[in-house]
Amino acid sequence: MKNSMLVFLVLLLAGCQATRFHNPEGVAQNQLAYIFKQPHKPFSSKPSAFINAVFDANGSLVMQFKPMQNAIQEAYLKPGEYKFILQCNYGGGATDAEIIAVVEVGKSYRYSCGITPEKVYIGARILHKSYAIFEEVEI
Repeated sequence: MKNSMLVFLVLLLAGCQATRFHNPEGVAQNQLAYIFKQPHKPFSSKPSAFINAVFDANGSLVMQFKPMQNAIQEAYLKPGEYKFILQCNYGGGATDAEIIAVVEVGKSYRYSCGITPEKVYIGARILHKSYAIFEEVEI
């Protein structure tokens, strides 16, 4: 019983970190761009981020976070222009930020969020306005 519970837990956790692919034509992985989340330290004053949705240049939805899935922390995308909608989480709440970026073959990109002193009013809540950061990196 103990071993079967351990196996179940390992399989459950392994399924939680699946990397998302947008590759309908079956292009080789080395011909795609790799997008990943800036690591976030617990108790940091900086916001954490994850991808809420990605749209291609035509406005078609490429991938989207769904409530019963884990957050999209990394993905492989075909080269091209995309609009990324990030959810920026910080101590006081969460707001969305958008950025349009062009990704290229075989390159890696890191995304994160920043917050401004400017306030956003959502109902009775007062939140900080957030912005998306998207940068090419060597890994």
